[in-house]
Amino acid sequence: MYSYTSLNFIRKGYKYHKLKFVFRLSEIKDLIKFRLFNLEASTMNYFGTNIDTFLIGKILGMNDTGIFFLVKRLVLYPSMIINPIITKVLTPVLAIYQDNLDKVKELYLKTINFLSSINF
Repeated sequence: MYSYTSLNFIRKGYKYHKLKFVFRLSEIKDLIKFRLFNLEASTMNYFGTNIDTFLIGKILGMNDTGIFFLVKRLVLYPSMIINPIITKVLTPVLAIYQDNLDKVKELYLKTINFLSSINF
């Protein structure tokens, strides 16, 4: 009895269906633009949120920077836990109402108001 493995299926299938690599930059151009924008936004966000730590490190030294970083992390910890959960729940809800722009706007503003109240 002949035992077929994945490699045997690939070998036999290759006789009938030749694989070829097709790459068209025009098909992924929009994706590249989006990812570059996303990378830029993430980089700016990182430096924007950590500029205070960089400055304190430069001015006060390593020990004071460590204390500042721990206090900052304790203050921001609740928002670091709650915000991603709310965002993951909100995204599919907004997708349901994507054709109703007024409803999307209303839900988004309510969520921002809620998160701002909790984070404050």
